[in-house]
Parts: sequence; C-alpha cells; structure tokens
Amino acid sequence: MPSAIDTKPETKPETKSQPGQAAETAAPPWRMPAVPIGCPVQWLHSASSQDSPTAATVVNVQPGVSVVLHVEPHRDRPRELSGVRHIDDPSLITATPESRAARGAWRFIPGLEPQDAGKPDRDLSNEERVVVALYGEGLTAVQIAQRVQGAFANFQKVNAFLRRRNLIQ
Repeated sequence: MPSAIDTKPETKPETKSQPGQAAETAAPPWRMPAVPIGCPVQWLHSASSQDSPTAATVVNVQPGVSVVLHVEPHRDRPRELSGVRHIDDPSLITATPESRAARGAWRFIPGLEPQDAGKPDRDLSNEERVVVALYGEGLTAVQIAQRVQGAFANFQKVNAFLRRRNLIQ
C-alpha cells in the first residue's frame, strides 16, 4: 500500500496478453527426471553427450536436483560422485568446464526410459545391473560376458538375459 507521501501510482507487472486472452506464464523450472535408487544409468565424465558413457548406479537422490552415483571401476577403482546432474539440466550449459569435469552428468541407458527405469530393476541382482549398465555403454553380449564374472561370464546367459529384458531381439 503506498503511503500518503508517495507520488508514484502503483503499477502492475506487464503481461504479454491482449484483452480477452490469457496471460503468458513463465515455463516451470526444469526438474530432473525421477530416478530410483539402484537404477543403472550412464555417467558422462565431462557432462557432454559426446562423452563415452561409463556404467554407474544411482545410490542416492536429491529429488529434482542431482544424484549420487556409484561409478563402475575407472582405472580399476570404483568411486562415488555426489551432486551429479542430469545431462539435460540447463544449469550445465552455464557451468564452467572445471565444474562440469568435476562431477560429469548422467543419463538413462537407452532402452530404459524414465517410466521404466526402476520398476523392473528393483529386483535385479548387482550382476544383472552391471550387465544392463554395460549394455547401455554399447557393449555387445560377447563383450559383456568377457568383462563380467559369475553367472554372466557366458555369452548365452548374457544374451538370454538381455532378451528377457527386451533390450535385444
């Protein structure tokens, strides 16, 4: 409420509408896609879609903002990275190259879209999650069998599992 001393009339913020039309509203802020803990994803080391993806698993979520990832062995050492943003997060556009390189970015594995990302995977074993993540990196069933140990160290088992998951035909 203006005081008696104010000489300027109150003004209303401008809208971009004509009489009889609804005013344009600002787009809602960007939100990270929902991703469940345990979901296999791809980690992009410099937050660029041109990066070669590395297998990772979501171990914690800061809803709508970022995730904590367990990145599969990189130089023989697995690691956890916190504050990793989704590759489509607009804040990555203005981030410095140093900050992009410090955390990278994540994206869903092609074929495991957000609506599918955690539902069937909640019951997957760690070995199965690794197979899905390696497939998401672009490895073939033969290459996956060569890299993993245990139940999936066999091409036929990897191939059958990927077929059951509808990742290959």
